[in-house]
Amino acid sequence: MLTAITAGAPLAWPPGVLGAEDRARFARYAEALAFYEGEQWLGRPRRGETRLTFNYARAIVRKTAAYVFPEPATFTVAPGEGGDEATANAAERVLAALCAELDLGRLDAELCIESSALGDAAVKVTWDAVLGRPEVAPVDPATLAVATAPDNPRRVRRLTQVYALAEADATALFGLNGGVGAGNRLVTVAETWSDARWRVEIGGQVARDGENPYGWIPYVVLPNGARPGRGGFWGESDLVDLYDACRELNSRLSILSRVLDLSGAPIAVLENVDGSEGISVGPGAKWELPEGARAYLLDLLSGGGVGLHVQYVDLLFRALHDLSETPRTAFGDSGRDLSGAALEVEVQP
Repeated sequence: MLTAITAGAPLAWPPGVLGAEDRARFARYAEALAFYEGEQWLGRPRRGETRLTFNYARAIVRKTAAYVFPEPATFTVAPGEGGDEATANAAERVLAALCAELDLGRLDAELCIESSALGDAAVKVTWDAVLGRPEVAPVDPATLAVATAPDNPRRVRRLTQVYALAEADATALFGLNGGVGAGNRLVTVAETWSDARWRVEIGGQVARDGENPYGWIPYVVLPNGARPGRGGFWGESDLVDLYDACRELNSRLSILSRVLDLSGAPIAVLENVDGSEGISVGPGAKWELPEGARAYLLDLLSGGGVGLHVQYVDLLFRALHDLSETPRTAFGDSGRDLSGAALEVEVQP
């Protein structure tokens, strides 16, 4: 009997595949993804607390991907020594048509965003026998674990991907005739690849274990810079440097918002008064106060306090700009009049 899994439940990895570093990596992915999607406050809100989120982290990642890939990447097929130029040109046209058909230009931008936000991205490159063409599909890096060569952490010796599929989809995908049901119940699929072998386990049972039909591991992992001292294979999220700046910006702007909100509904201060019955603030309101009493409105904007908040917010914006190293033109402010060609040159990475 296959082991079904429920939505949101952890996937069952084969024994001995995951290590402590992999679990820490998955936790980093979850933290970075939540931050990218706007969950940027720490702790629970206090009663009545207003929490504003200005998601500059996501804006910076998207803007960076937009000017790193302003248009699809191009390539040239060289005829090589003694080669036929006409044949090379024909191959170039076929490859360009395939790239357009697979929409690889948009995939490049999506992978750039994922690698920048999570620290890693990946694709699986396989052959579709029905369509007679390669397939390039994005892969969640949180479903991957690798074993690298002991003398070279950049050389992958074995890769395992674990994911969930409906029984019917697993049957159709792997061409199985029995042992797997045809319903919508989810089962865990574990694919283990090396240059020589391809092993598939479905629900803990071996469905395939044979020769690798490609002769290489059909995955491309895109780490966003190696993490020093942490294996040298997986990358690191660009959001790590933005965590504190974005959280402080959200906090300062939320405080400034509350100050301005209270200033729009001023607080009445009464001195030497036993009670406030009959006292109301509004146009044309009249107060009768006892002798020696004093009343005034509390001015939260006096003393330049708001100006200090604004100056601090400007410093935080400067820190975000410096940390992201994004051209100011990418934010719509070049500070001068430039032609279209000059703007394109300025925002190039």
